[in-house]
Amino acid sequence: MLESLQESAPGLLRTQQRNILGAFLFSGDDVEKKVSVLSGGEKSRLALARMLCGNAASDTNAPPSCILLDEPTNHLDMRSREHLAAVLSDYEGSLVIISHDRFFLDGFVNCVWEVADGHAREYNGNYSEYERAKLKEEPIEQEAKASERSVGTSIEKERKRQEAEERNLRYKKLKPLEKRLVEVESRLE
Repeated sequence: MLESLQESAPGLLRTQQRNILGAFLFSGDDVEKKVSVLSGGEKSRLALARMLCGNAASDTNAPPSCILLDEPTNHLDMRSREHLAAVLSDYEGSLVIISHDRFFLDGFVNCVWEVADGHAREYNGNYSEYERAKLKEEPIEQEAKASERSVGTSIEKERKRQEAEERNLRYKKLKPLEKRLVEVESRLE
């Protein structure tokens, strides 16, 4: 793991690398393990450590200004999640996190973007505040949907009324023709 971290941040001293790995719960001989033998959770923690400690191509060796994390807690145990939340809380750049772990998000997220039906909507606050805002919106959304259904129902009623009117017109036109057909048939017999 130390070699992997060295690739990501070549300017860091060995002690600094060990400290970074320690922040991600790697200690003692663990830091000497090959990446290929790590578990899924350990690989996730190592990837986050590499990302946060710097960009190897950068002259300043500064961490990236924005990090996108997709389900970062999936393979982590509770202790690792808590450490990850603490590390991310100290991160000074922007974080875009896609997660279903509301407890993880509540600790440090200050803005939630809801993506649904092809639209994105911003809610200021943590995940719990987002949920409260959604609960307040529910009656309004239900009322709007009921109104849409009502409009939809009246449009449907009008369409059916017009269809019935057209059927009646066709019937009225057919009735004399049917009567005439009966007369012609009776003469032919």
